[in-house]
Amino acid sequence: MLVLGALAGCGGQGSSSVSGPGGESASPAAEQPTSYDYRLTSTCGERGFLGTFDVTVRDDEVVRATAVRRYRGRVRLGEVPTLTDLVEMAEGADGDAVVDLRVDRRGRPTSLRIDHRPDAIDDEECYAVDHLELRP
Repeated sequence: MLVLGALAGCGGQGSSSVSGPGGESASPAAEQPTSYDYRLTSTCGERGFLGTFDVTVRDDEVVRATAVRRYRGRVRLGEVPTLTDLVEMAEGADGDAVVDLRVDRRGRPTSLRIDHRPDAIDDEECYAVDHLELRP
């Protein structure tokens, strides 16, 4: 079930939503930049990659990720999603998943929440994108 773009897991039927500024429907298929810096906050669920990170992406590959807060251990670059990865995660979620992908006016992700199994706990993934700076 999806309520105004916020998730409320009920029942076993999946749904998805892509929202742009002002709540209007937006397409996640917009071409994403390939070189940029951004801050990613990863929350929800019981998984290893939780916290806030400053991320550097070049040629659509994560080349650096530095924990800003709430992370113990070493950051594995393979766990850090690019903007393209976030869109692909939303588009590739299983049919029962509840997906809420928010994008800006250019179609760039600003947040993603996936509840893979609405009838289970601690399987959610939540991401927020801030401080996006495009690079040549």
